[in-house]
Amino acid sequence: SCQKRPKSLLNVSYAMKSQLPFKRFSPLTNQNLKRIFRRDEDGCLVELIFQFSKEFLHVCANENNDTIDFKVHRSHDLKGFCEETSSKNWESLIGKKFCWGWVAVNQQGFFDMVALSFGTIFPKIVLNVTGSSINIGEITFRKGT
Repeated sequence: SCQKRPKSLLNVSYAMKSQLPFKRFSPLTNQNLKRIFRRDEDGCLVELIFQFSKEFLHVCANENNDTIDFKVHRSHDLKGFCEETSSKNWESLIGKKFCWGWVAVNQQGFFDMVALSFGTIFPKIVLNVTGSSINIGEITFRKGT
């Protein structure tokens, strides 16, 4: 099992009452994505760090309720993280401006998915937490008929 994450992250599952979690993306708007880092535990992807021009987006799997926690920081300690920037999964996004972020709520009322767009208004990637691990998906759109 993946160990507990830092309590300093915003737990978006409970944030709805006090503030809208998607507003957390606002500081990233129009910042270029520079680097990406990951941290794994016991075969689980438990944290991702997106380094932008001026800020860091820290995304974390909350093992207590399989939700996504995230927060924007001015700086971040990258000790224990591996750089993913040159990975084929991310290379098309490096250098692109952050445009939009979405937070999804499942039928039980928990925030367990985040979608992010880079260089376009359409979401490009989705991050979903299941089994205390972050799963990464690519979103593609087809033209309507």
